[in-house]
Amino acid sequence: MELLPLKVPQRLLHGTLDPTVPVEQSRSLEARARERGDDAQLWLLEGAGHFDVIAPFAPAWRRVEEAVRSVLATPSG
Repeated sequence: MELLPLKVPQRLLHGTLDPTVPVEQSRSLEARARERGDDAQLWLLEGAGHFDVIAPFAPAWRRVEEAVRSVLATPSG
């Protein structure tokens, strides 16, 4: 958080069943990034665990692809 603002679009993907990282950590990062002027969005992935966002075979992977596309489609992305 000390590095904010990053001045690049950010999509924070967080599984609702993540037992490793509390969702509040991602919420705090999103809020702080926005406060400092960054385009940050938290995308909660229903039913996803901690590693589902890096596993192309996981059901959550479709949302990961959407997040990447959304960043690439932004004017600064």
